[in-house]
Amino acid sequence: MAAQGQVISPGEYEEDEEVVSNSALTAYEEAERNSQVSIAKLYPRKLTIFRQELSEIARMNQPVAMEMMYSIPRAGKQLIGPSVRFAEAVLSSWGNCHAAVRIKDVSGDFIVAESAFFDAEKNVRLTVEVKRRITDRDGRRFNTDMIGVTGSAASSIALRGAILRGVPKALWADIFDQAKKTAAGDVSSMEKTRSEMVAIFRALGVTDAMLLNALNVPGMADIGTEEIVALAAWHKQLLSKDSTLEDIFGSSDDAEIDQAMAALKWNEAQKTMARTNYKGRRSELLDHVRAKLKESESATGKAPTPIKKDTPRPSDAKEAETAKKTETTGTTAEASTSAPASVGTKSAAAPISKEAW
Repeated sequence: MAAQGQVISPGEYEEDEEVVSNSALTAYEEAERNSQVSIAKLYPRKLTIFRQELSEIARMNQPVAMEMMYSIPRAGKQLIGPSVRFAEAVLSSWGNCHAAVRIKDVSGDFIVAESAFFDAEKNVRLTVEVKRRITDRDGRRFNTDMIGVTGSAASSIALRGAILRGVPKALWADIFDQAKKTAAGDVSSMEKTRSEMVAIFRALGVTDAMLLNALNVPGMADIGTEEIVALAAWHKQLLSKDSTLEDIFGSSDDAEIDQAMAALKWNEAQKTMARTNYKGRRSELLDHVRAKLKESESATGKAPTPIKKDTPRPSDAKEAETAKKTETTGTTAEASTSAPASVGTKSAAAPISKEAW
């Protein structure tokens, strides 16, 4: 009697094969990881060689050094930090390690990038997640290309964070400072670099007033090493679409937000909390403070104390103080050269991109 064939339920064979495949993949990954750890133990890194290699890369020349940093204006100061290019140099020089990044989730209003760093020699692994909004100020979802650009920016930030957290900062912080000096150039080349960077931003529609306000300096002659590094970093961020002109130079909404917060008599803690909660969503923050003003008016029966339109923003305190002193002494001509009256006046600026980041 012929043997009857075995009946296989739909999908049963495929499920069995998938289990075997996953099992084999896990074993392969474990074997690869063990091999990396073993090799790292045989050829341990030397910190002196790591620092030497990283320093050579970071100070190779001025264009390379400029790629090593990013800058964000905050509260009248330039926050200059190491970019993903610097993180890549750290990764290469550190050795016996690897890093990876992927888009973990693209749903709702956000895209999430996740990066992992593994130090085979120390057997240390860490992951970093970065979330970025993929809707504009009106709540409309970005198109496919813009979502891709936002995902790339989030991936770069996540990768940078994982690497620079995995390698102790004490080992590379002073080398990053050396890269900043290289980026600014020496005294003879600084003036040329400054002129070139200012011309680049003027071509992008950034007025001198906007530039000086973001750098928090009274005049072009006051643009020094830190400011030149910031300009170079901003230009790189704009080219790579990691930032927009609005992110760096602000918008006309900022003045109204500052005025509304002052009318509500919020303290610094309240202002900071509101800005943190609505980070990257300037239009929503504006709607929030407007709503709070209406609530205050309804509760008290009168509108909060109005704020003059020409009230200087907190970040323009230095310019306002200079202007006040000059007005008292009557030296109007000197005031026009040392502290431009247009600095900090966002409403007179050229149109700026409204893309939310």
